[in-house]
Amino acid sequence: KTPLEKVGTNYKAHYGPIWSLQRNPAFLKNFLTIGDWTARIWSEDCRESSIIWTSYQKTKLTKGAWSPTKPSVFYTTRVDGTLDLWDILLRQKEPCLSIKVCDEPIHGLKCHDNGEVVAVGNDVGTTYIIEIAEKLVKSSKNDKAYLTAMFERENRREKIIEAKLREQRLKMRAKTEINNQKP
Repeated sequence: KTPLEKVGTNYKAHYGPIWSLQRNPAFLKNFLTIGDWTARIWSEDCRESSIIWTSYQKTKLTKGAWSPTKPSVFYTTRVDGTLDLWDILLRQKEPCLSIKVCDEPIHGLKCHDNGEVVAVGNDVGTTYIIEIAEKLVKSSKNDKAYLTAMFERENRREKIIEAKLREQRLKMRAKTEINNQKP
């Protein structure tokens, strides 16, 4: 196969560059992208649009990473030096926790495997290690089931929207063909 034939799918993820991309470690069909002023969660089953997204932030996002221990939690960093923690089971339009780490843009982000610390690095070469509260690190017994249900619900919703859009495009194409055939 040629390199182009090996590309399985492409997603129109953001209006500009994608600064970060990572699969959810517990739900491998789902991945997080960071670009423009949003974080978006995608499913391999929905190709037309993301299944969950944050509202547009006031400051450009620079990086994103899933928590390795709590599947509903991800982190984003911003150009204003802020680290945000999001738990999509709690809320999706605003972070659960925002920490102003420094005054410079943060472009490095890495979660420790145990989820208890997050490292961020800024544009002037400084690395910060941030400890995360235990309740934001450990999943409750129902978290995975709730997140599974949420991802399945959002997948169904997006598939319905995709089908309706395809139907509308077909109707428009048929209407155009009919209009072009008229003498």
